[in-house]
Amino acid sequence: MHNLDEHERRLAAAMARISAVAAQLMEPPAAGQTVAEPDTASEVEIARLNRALDEASARNEELSAHLGTAVAQMEASAALEAQLAAQAARIDAQAVDLQRMRMANVQMREALRSLREALEGGVPDAGHINRALQAELDGLRAARKAEVADLDLLLDSLAPLLDEAEAPATLESDDARA
Repeated sequence: MHNLDEHERRLAAAMARISAVAAQLMEPPAAGQTVAEPDTASEVEIARLNRALDEASARNEELSAHLGTAVAQMEASAALEAQLAAQAARIDAQAVDLQRMRMANVQMREALRSLREALEGGVPDAGHINRALQAELDGLRAARKAEVADLDLLLDSLAPLLDEAEAPATLESDDARA
């Protein structure tokens, strides 16, 4: 960027010098002054300034193209970073769901062990049955949340592909109507 600013400054200075020389050449002579033929030093200076202007313009165009490429790369990088952040958030959510499933399974195993012990001793306590059923419900809810998260991840992954597939179909239907 600093290099581009330097070239712009030099280009502006060269253009100002060219404008000043051109303005001097275009001014009509004042009364009583003789019209002098342009000297070769002025012509040489104008030619040198024109070359400098051409070089500066070419360099400016080159730097502008380079800057455009850099900006496009930065935009692509930002898009990838956003996708990465979204994927990280999904992975974190799935980790939480997985932890819930593990806890529900531990609770279910404990409730079933307690219920089994109660059955061995005779008539099971209603509290044992309730805890076992609650643990099973918690396990089913956790499994359902994990499945929903997996499906959301799958749909998010397929969305760009579906958009690409719909774009040509939309163009074809527009062409058919025309």
